[in-house]
Amino acid sequence: MKVILISPPNSFDKSPSLPSLTLATLSGILKKHQIDHICVDGNLMPSFEKYKQNGTGNQVILQEITELVMNYKPDLVCLSLWGVSIPFAFKLAEQLKQKASRLKIMAGGIRDTYTANYILNATTDIDYVFVGEAENSFPKFLHHFIRGNETKKITGVYSEASDDLVRTAPIESGLSVTPSYDQFINVDTRSLFVETSRGCIYQCVFCGLHYTPYRRLTPQQAVEHIRSMKTKYDVGYINFADNFFPMKGQWISQFLELLAESEIKIYWSCLIRADNIDKAIIKKLKPAGCVGVFMGVESTDNETLVLMKKSRSPERYIQQLSENIGALAEQEINIKVSTIIGFPGETKKSMWSTARFVKNLKEKGVDAYTGPLVIYPGSALWEQYIRGEIKLNRIQHQTIKRNQSGMFHECYPPDPIISPNDFIPENHHMSQTELESQISDILTFVG
Repeated sequence: MKVILISPPNSFDKSPSLPSLTLATLSGILKKHQIDHICVDGNLMPSFEKYKQNGTGNQVILQEITELVMNYKPDLVCLSLWGVSIPFAFKLAEQLKQKASRLKIMAGGIRDTYTANYILNATTDIDYVFVGEAENSFPKFLHHFIRGNETKKITGVYSEASDDLVRTAPIESGLSVTPSYDQFINVDTRSLFVETSRGCIYQCVFCGLHYTPYRRLTPQQAVEHIRSMKTKYDVGYINFADNFFPMKGQWISQFLELLAESEIKIYWSCLIRADNIDKAIIKKLKPAGCVGVFMGVESTDNETLVLMKKSRSPERYIQQLSENIGALAEQEINIKVSTIIGFPGETKKSMWSTARFVKNLKEKGVDAYTGPLVIYPGSALWEQYIRGEIKLNRIQHQTIKRNQSGMFHECYPPDPIISPNDFIPENHHMSQTELESQISDILTFVG
């Protein structure tokens, strides 16, 4: 039994790529079960670096990965997907099936059954689709696959489209799999993603993890995991992949103290909430190796924050936001801030309030950004779109057309599942043309 794990290249992000944590987690499962495999992260391939520089070379990357697969001669190909990489996966699966019709191909990384149904309806070249986290379903699937047994009864694994698909696979109770980078091709492990938790305690309606419960390692387990990665892979920098990294409470206090007191010398960054920060914790960040934080602020308008379910106390949220950015800057922690404009029900006034906030931060040297709302499958807003409560329109304004839907997206009809960045929700306060014009003006203003 031989398996090849593939993460298609992600043309949405032009920044330097870290090795795929998803592939590393699946590799840890395969390693535990002693199954021969290799990992191919499309973002780490030399040909993809050329693509990021000039935007050409789709076919070169596709051919390069195809040849890797055919030379390895696997029994199973596993594709780790998210929306924008689906078109590339379709093309890859098509080429592989043309060369080896009996090869089995599965796709994972899918969080909702709408995307699973889309894939199974759109192509016959992908044999299985995994929905939800795979720590439970993947080993069960492998057990049955190796023995040639039926896999249809495994929860979260699907081989045909159906409106009756359950929403997700069973949630893993903990983070029990140790990621492995031993079988990666073209990998540099000096910078890695590390996961100390999954899910989130908040319910922001735009987030694709809206329905995912929160689980985390203990502070001791988290530090030991970092020590293991440092020892095995000589990691110098960690980007915590946690969707919610707390900055107040006993967990973070113990974690920072343990890390600072350990022999582990490592730099790291994380994603934090603007209103979940303790001033005393901020002073402990730098001694523990923290060099940067990413803060999803989203808006500075009271009504919009409530609509987003970002905060029930928007006035307090905005006050804490300003105070905490200042406190982080005093400790020389690099700060990145992101905001959203074009939220359903948002007004011109609220969008420009956020725009001025971002502009002010940039003038102070903070790496701040704003951009049009993207509605991702799996989010509460997506559910509203499916129910017909929100209408999505394809972006027409040339200055805000993102065209970042992924390689080969032009080969398939526009759809919010595979090209969510090319759509924007309808706004009842203004026409589509006016909305896009306002967004264009704001992007120019912010710079």
